[in-house]
Amino acid sequence: MKIIIINGVPKSGKDEFVSICKSENLPYVLNISTVDFVKEIASACGWDGTKDEHNRKFLSDLKKLLTEWNEVPIKKIEEKIIEFKEKIKKNNLDLDKIIIFIHCREPKEIDKLVEKFNAQTLLIRRHSAELENHSNDSDLNVFNYNYNYVIYNNGTLEDLRDSAKEFLNLILK
Repeated sequence: MKIIIINGVPKSGKDEFVSICKSENLPYVLNISTVDFVKEIASACGWDGTKDEHNRKFLSDLKKLLTEWNEVPIKKIEEKIIEFKEKIKKNNLDLDKIIIFIHCREPKEIDKLVEKFNAQTLLIRRHSAELENHSNDSDLNVFNYNYNYVIYNNGTLEDLRDSAKEFLNLILK
């Protein structure tokens, strides 16, 4: 099983990249984020799911508080991975062909996840997305990390598909 920490500014193509990887005849690809549980809490507080700059800052600040308080986002990722591993065992799937993508923006959290799960890191870059205004710490710190892999998503969807195939060939050998 491969665990990949994936990052990039909003609209860089992270989810599309993972979606392409899922379509490559792998037995299972899990796509999770350190902000998933934060979104659940935000929804309980009245957040309607929109991702404008004001709401993105709210989510970033809430995640920061939960992290400082008790490492909640990382603990929730651990729970999801444990559940996932149990599911894998029950279904007798080939562990060598399974990938978990964990979306995480903050460099300190990326380090913790890399250490905890022996994960690799991947940055998806898209020039047009990087030119947009980013007003919260999470989005502003995307480039403050030395990633194992960088994929440039400045071309067509087919170009991104080719990059995803190359990436999979590289990490699954």
